[in-house]
Amino acid sequence: FSLMTVLRNKRVVPVRRLDRKTLEQTDPPPDENHPWFDKKANMSEKDNDWLSNEFFWKAFCECCHLAGREVTDKAEDLFDFQHNRDYRDWDGPEKEERGGIAYSIPKGWKRFACRVKGKFGDYN
Repeated sequence: FSLMTVLRNKRVVPVRRLDRKTLEQTDPPPDENHPWFDKKANMSEKDNDWLSNEFFWKAFCECCHLAGREVTDKAEDLFDFQHNRDYRDWDGPEKEERGGIAYSIPKGWKRFACRVKGKFGDYN
C-alpha cells in the first residue's frame, strides 16, 4: 500500500487520504507528487540512459539561467515525467491520430511532457 493505489476496472488508480472532518488531503501531502506518479515516471526511463529526467531538468535549468531567468519551481511543478515518450528507437507507424487530429511521430526524439493540467481553462 506504500504506492497508495487501488485497482479499479483493471486499472491502477492513485488514492489520496482526506481528513474526515475537514476533507483536507492528508496523504500524500498536497504539496508532494503522488508516489504512484513518481513510480510511473521512473518506469518510463530506460536503465543507463544518459537522457534521463534528471539530466533534462539540469539542462533546462541551465538554459534558463543562461537566458537570465532562474528556475524556482520543482521539476514536478513544470513537467509531468510519467507522460514522457521516447521515440529515439521508434519502429512503429510514422503518423497516428490523436483526438481526431493527425500527429506525426517525432521519430528520433525523446519528448518530455509539460504539466498543463488546470492552466488552460476547466477542460484540459
